[in-house]
Amino acid sequence: METTHRFCVGAGETPVIIPSAVYFIGSYHWKTAELEAIKIGKANDPEGRLKAFQTGTPHTLKLMYSMLFTSEKLALEIEKHIQDRYAAFRIHGDWFEATEALLYQIETRFRFMEKHP
Repeated sequence: METTHRFCVGAGETPVIIPSAVYFIGSYHWKTAELEAIKIGKANDPEGRLKAFQTGTPHTLKLMYSMLFTSEKLALEIEKHIQDRYAAFRIHGDWFEATEALLYQIETRFRFMEKHP
């Protein structure tokens, strides 16, 4: 299987792999603080992505979970797989309803994968 990596290289430096992460960002209603939607995405810097999204919304956003991958290609494949699995709950783009099934997957399956690569 072909593996692609993103590298950061400065003059005279050894290449460093830039990891990509699959992340879950929760959107909480500004008034009730109830979890309404979950964004499933990929970024090199999930915290930076969270800050960028927070600027454009009155809702509180929280990074619920992220998992790093050394291969950007693998991160894209995992992101697509998760989004396809929950396609019936897609609200718009990468945003999905905060269903019990999705929350369960985040809390169990993805945390298990992180501990048992």
